[in-house]
Amino acid sequence: YRHLFELNDKNITRRSIIHRKATASTANVINIAVHIRRGDLFQFISKWGNSATHRLVPVSAYTSLLKQLLTKLFVSGDDVNRKIRVTVHCEGMIGNATVSDVDGTMIDLQQEMIGLLDNNSNHTKAMIHNNVAFLAGDEDPLQAFDDICYSSNIFIAGVSSFSHLVGVLCPKPIILAMQDLLVKIAKYSYDYIPNAIMLDVTRGNYSLPHLGLDSGDVELINGA
Repeated sequence: YRHLFELNDKNITRRSIIHRKATASTANVINIAVHIRRGDLFQFISKWGNSATHRLVPVSAYTSLLKQLLTKLFVSGDDVNRKIRVTVHCEGMIGNATVSDVDGTMIDLQQEMIGLLDNNSNHTKAMIHNNVAFLAGDEDPLQAFDDICYSSNIFIAGVSSFSHLVGVLCPKPIILAMQDLLVKIAKYSYDYIPNAIMLDVTRGNYSLPHLGLDSGDVELINGA
């Protein structure tokens, strides 16, 4: 995607047709963008092995973070009119919210979220069920970048250069970055980005036989 930001005639023309979406963000409408790095990552890991696995984040990490975030946005009776739009940006996704997990299985984020809410109050569960909409992000990477940069209030970043570039260039969204020493070593540090919040993460061991890594010792971020 990096070539999309190079200054040449082709990109100047491409940028001229980018549609800057009007945001309906008010006190009662919150736009959350989520970037899950997939695309050619499986092929890259199959070729290069563990040198690329730091960019592979299981769906459980995103659902854990979304659960915490949505629960805090729906905590009392004064939030009955609040609407949340969760726009998912993930190459290869199906529909509005079905994405590939690290083992290749397809997971519906919206259904996964509903299953995680059993321990919440009835009010919170009802609000998240009725007032949260999951939407698919634009397939064009430049349009997707523009949408995240200008139309989102909160951005849950993936471990990728695309997400990192949002942090570098976009002053608006609050960025939630799953970051530890391994991620920082991989040059995805958000320490110097003022609108970013670095989140403590947990890690777990995974076996990824479909990628030629079946020893069970691939350590991935699995929660934040």
